[in-house]
Amino acid sequence: MMVPLLAIDQLSVGFNTDNGEVTVVESLSLTAKEGETICIVGESGSGKSVASQSILRLLGENGIIQQGEIRFKGDNLLNKSEKELRLIRGRDIAIIFQEPMTALNPVFTVGHQLREAITLHSKRKGREATEYAIDLLRQVGIPRPESVMRDYPHTLSGGMRQRAVIAMAIASKPQLLIADEPTTALDVTVQAQILQLLKGLQEGSGTTILLITHDLGVVAEMADTVVVMYAGQIVEQADAGSLFDRPLHPYTQGLIHAMPSLQTRTGVNDERLESIPGTVPALNRLPQGCRFHPRCAYSQDICKQSSPPLVTAGDNRLVRCWLASLPTSSEPYATSGGQAL
Repeated sequence: MMVPLLAIDQLSVGFNTDNGEVTVVESLSLTAKEGETICIVGESGSGKSVASQSILRLLGENGIIQQGEIRFKGDNLLNKSEKELRLIRGRDIAIIFQEPMTALNPVFTVGHQLREAITLHSKRKGREATEYAIDLLRQVGIPRPESVMRDYPHTLSGGMRQRAVIAMAIASKPQLLIADEPTTALDVTVQAQILQLLKGLQEGSGTTILLITHDLGVVAEMADTVVVMYAGQIVEQADAGSLFDRPLHPYTQGLIHAMPSLQTRTGVNDERLESIPGTVPALNRLPQGCRFHPRCAYSQDICKQSSPPLVTAGDNRLVRCWLASLPTSSEPYATSGGQAL
């Protein structure tokens, strides 16, 4: 059996706070094969970014890996020293951070930082590195790349900074690319261009992409497998086609129904988008039982008392919901008007 490029097994991550240690990611498990795109979706506060930053141990001094393993090409990254990780970061595993202003050093030009990433992880030096850096900026849609090389980050717009960060991340053609909201600050045209660039990188070098996003349109365009997280836990996992055709978890249904569409379900042009009531609970004050039950339209007594397990709900499909786990029903979900409940 082939070893997956990335295998996360029962990962739990916490942070030391004034109120004690708080777990923000709980028992996360997923695998990614070479050339696969896995999208992690969920609201802010669901643990998506923390899970991705744990792979390279970028949690800061208050972050704690409480349990689990993170294996890259079979090696547990949690057992590696900081010196060993530095050889992997940026070369074998690259990350596109959500906030480009904090990812770029304000006292160095964009060109200096991009050339540094290139020379550190490749044999390109001097003029060759500069020309490659200019080409990378051109690939991510930055006009006048020769001029931008001499600019400082604060002189660029948010979208331009984000494209510069993407250029740095793809410079070494990494085996695993972690993209945390890579297109958030970009307009639709540039967003499509960046997604096409990532696909080209994937096809050309077999890069595996772990994509964190709120945008289900991006998920539909890019994902092979979708992982839906809520309040630090995986609540559903499936291939992209199955997830959009028949979302099983009520939270996933809410996310999909909140998407704007050119085709309305009722045929009325002024139909209002649905929304999920309430907010993600604070991780130090989680409700008893299912973490989603205060916002769930299908909540039952058992949902308020016991936390549901993550169970199999078909081929390569997982869901964390009592509607799928209760043995009294031969079908995991009832249906209403063609929609899963």
